[in-house]
Amino acid sequence: MQISEKQNILTRTWVVAALACVCCILWGSAIPVIKTGYRILSVDSADTASQIVFAGIRFALAGILVLVFASIREKHMVLPDGKVFRYTIPVCFAQTFVQYFFFYIGVAHTSGVKRRNYHRSWKFYRNFNGMSVSKK
Repeated sequence: MQISEKQNILTRTWVVAALACVCCILWGSAIPVIKTGYRILSVDSADTASQIVFAGIRFALAGILVLVFASIREKHMVLPDGKVFRYTIPVCFAQTFVQYFFFYIGVAHTSGVKRRNYHRSWKFYRNFNGMSVSKK
């Protein structure tokens, strides 16, 4: 019964439109938030190690938030199964570490227009890589 209620909510046009707007706002705010974080934490554009630490902190906090919200939704502590890591570690390494390594370094060294073009191009790589890893 609970699953059908969740499915009914996500089939409503206004809910899907609202969620799409939230996603667009979050995607559009990524670069300004990164630049603001660099400025607040005094991360120099030549300090690659600090940029990677900054990225790692952002992703660690995002992962913790995912686990917190999933635990609240499921009403019990949600932790990943150990078997999942066999498949997720290579994908996470390829898509997160490698791509965002270059992305965070690039954000520190480029103007807004160049960053936007780069940001769009790596989405293609991410989707292509996801299809090549998928077994279907």
